[in-house]
Amino acid sequence: MKNRLAFQPRYFLFWLLYFVLGKAVFVAYHWQQTKTLSGDTVAGIFGYGLRLDGAAAAYLCIVPFLLFVVGSLASSRFPLERLIRFFTAVFSLVVAVLTVADLELYRAWGFRLDATPCST
Repeated sequence: MKNRLAFQPRYFLFWLLYFVLGKAVFVAYHWQQTKTLSGDTVAGIFGYGLRLDGAAAAYLCIVPFLLFVVGSLASSRFPLERLIRFFTAVFSLVVAVLTVADLELYRAWGFRLDATPCST
């Protein structure tokens, strides 16, 4: 039971670190612009961004946490681990693709990938 309770904070930390690592890759990829910033500004990128990273991580944790609840109530034949691994793999790929796209789109557009291209 202890291992099952440890799943939720570890899963949340996985996503939080995934987003922080993506931010670090972005800062390193655009090093020519980053090196013109002060240390406080770079620290602020990570500090203030941590709240947004935490929110995004929490959103991505909703489905696996609900699956965890359903799996705890269902029989032992419920494919909990398989479903969570599939969900994690799919969304890891989606976030990775968006991160890589953001690296180059920032160079072309001068701002981070957001909903601006979708607006009319």
